[in-house]
Amino acid sequence: GQEEYWPLLLSMVVLPALVELCFLPWFPESPRHLMIQKGDYNATIQALRWYRSKNNTNMQAEIEEMQEEQRSLSSIKTVSVWQLMADRSVRWQLVSIMVINVGMQLSGIDAIWFYTSIIFEHSGIPRQYIQYTTVGTG
Repeated sequence: GQEEYWPLLLSMVVLPALVELCFLPWFPESPRHLMIQKGDYNATIQALRWYRSKNNTNMQAEIEEMQEEQRSLSSIKTVSVWQLMADRSVRWQLVSIMVINVGMQLSGIDAIWFYTSIIFEHSGIPRQYIQYTTVGTG
């Protein structure tokens, strides 16, 4: 393509998203979501019947699997950001990630990557090879 058409290319994702948004109210909810997140057994059975209307298989095995998953997820304890920061076992990883992100911001490497095509063009690399040079550098 040509450079002036890139906004058109990026905006092409809007049409499928709008179609999905229009039809979303008529889509049934996922049986796993109904069972695990909402805990609605009857709605789960109804959704499974809708999905399995042509192939009426034994739904009880699927429901038992979802219930087992629900039980295993209920035993997992969630951790807040503050609890994560206070946990000494992951402190080194958190500090490392923060230092790397701060270093990237302060070094200006993001700005350099934004202008790589202009930098390579001014350094004498032919225009048709700039995209490959940018990918090759990292």
